[in-house]
Amino acid sequence: MNFGFTEEQELFRQLIDRFVEEEAPREATREWDRAHRFPMDVVQKAAKNGWCAITLPEEFGGAGLGTIEQTIFYEALSKYTQDLAVVIGLTNWGANSIARHGTREQKERYLPKVAGAELRFSFGLTEPNSGSDAAALQTRAVRDGDAYVIRGSKMFTTGAHLPGTRIMLAARTDPKLPKQQGISFFVTDTRLPGVTINRLETVGRWIAGTNECVFEDVRVPAEERLGEENAGWSIILGQLATERIATAACYLGTGQAAARDAIAYANQREQFGRSIGSFQAIQHMIADMQTMVDAARLLTYRAAWAVDAGQAALKETSMAKLFAGEMAQKVTGDGMQVLAGYAYMMEYDMQRYWR
Repeated sequence: MNFGFTEEQELFRQLIDRFVEEEAPREATREWDRAHRFPMDVVQKAAKNGWCAITLPEEFGGAGLGTIEQTIFYEALSKYTQDLAVVIGLTNWGANSIARHGTREQKERYLPKVAGAELRFSFGLTEPNSGSDAAALQTRAVRDGDAYVIRGSKMFTTGAHLPGTRIMLAARTDPKLPKQQGISFFVTDTRLPGVTINRLETVGRWIAGTNECVFEDVRVPAEERLGEENAGWSIILGQLATERIATAACYLGTGQAAARDAIAYANQREQFGRSIGSFQAIQHMIADMQTMVDAARLLTYRAAWAVDAGQAALKETSMAKLFAGEMAQKVTGDGMQVLAGYAYMMEYDMQRYWR
């Protein structure tokens, strides 16, 4: 059983590592975080390599790479912050949804712009009263001639405030049907009259930003509906596997960063005449941190391999996302303990990984 990358995949990983150090290094990430600013210029540079549509088929302008390469990309891109990977990942999710379910006109209208980083997607599913029970959404879309009139609100629409963003909006088109069967998706222009975007004040996600989006009788052209009416839930389910792996990959990047910084700090911080890394209690903590990171990596890449092999991989992708998320929470928390009081200082990155 081979647990390594192919030669091409390893070269790709090294390429992304160099890109991060050149275009999104530690100091730049700190500044973006402090300023609550998203570096659109970095996304433009990533687009030149085809990475803004990494799994989108080449016929639509994408890189046409597999799930393993996507996982390598998101893990490496999350070295200092997840936010770049999250915004690009949401865009890739939207683009693949259009590639699978869109009309020819929608594909021609949107996909080349995605590949060129002229267009981004945010995801409008969660609502104030429907989070985990996503199918219980209350946003309504009522057909009125050649348009749908949409009224409702969405929460945690990451990146929706960024220029050139469309929201992949889930709305209820038939309230009489069972909740999973009466939902449709709409590619919604955030510049339409009646759309209000309020950036939320959050503990983390300062670079990408997340938002509340309010839709007050917004007229969305019927041609912007994605797929058949009332078939939106199947669009969500069709992308769950790759979404879970992408999320796990971002957690991997954060967890490895926290472990790396904790090791570096423990080796240089001295107390009682020696480095704190020489104390067994710290060694045990760091050993557990790296073990959890490596276990999460194995689960995540196993899931990516299964998807590329054509398997449904519902169990594997769910396990990867669950464990990687728990790993990131535990490892960054332990990293805060290793750095102790210094972890709460903004000049150290551990606080950003943790939040």
